[in-house]
Amino acid sequence: MDIDLATPIKEIEKFWSYRKKYDIIIGSRKIKGANVIKHQPLLREFAGKVFTFLTNLLVTKNISDVTCGFKFYKTEIAKILFAQSKLNDWSFDAEILFLAQKEGYSIKEIPVEWHDDPRTKVNLFKDTIDSFFGLLKIRFFDLAGKYQI
Repeated sequence: MDIDLATPIKEIEKFWSYRKKYDIIIGSRKIKGANVIKHQPLLREFAGKVFTFLTNLLVTKNISDVTCGFKFYKTEIAKILFAQSKLNDWSFDAEILFLAQKEGYSIKEIPVEWHDDPRTKVNLFKDTIDSFFGLLKIRFFDLAGKYQI
């Protein structure tokens, strides 16, 4: 979960019934049942939608909310996936989910409560550009055989 507690810890209760059936459970602000208490500024929310679209176009399949920080991984799977990670910027979520889908791990999205924290450390322009190049790096690393799971 993110340090700003944008998704309250109580939301983990929604995950319990799925933890044995799925390898990875993702909190989503973008599916039916999600409760966004306080939205991000319009430009930042739009940038997030564009990033999710590009992520699904270039590296993942059908994940509604790549960047929600509220995720649950089975321990052994997290160790495997994060050991392969090459990125340390905002696109690392996309990389981990790409690797998970590539290896056939089961993923479930759960609607969560979420609220924006205006004290974000995200630099909209710089981090958006860096994240886009991160998506291209994921594709390049995969084609070059850099991921050895």
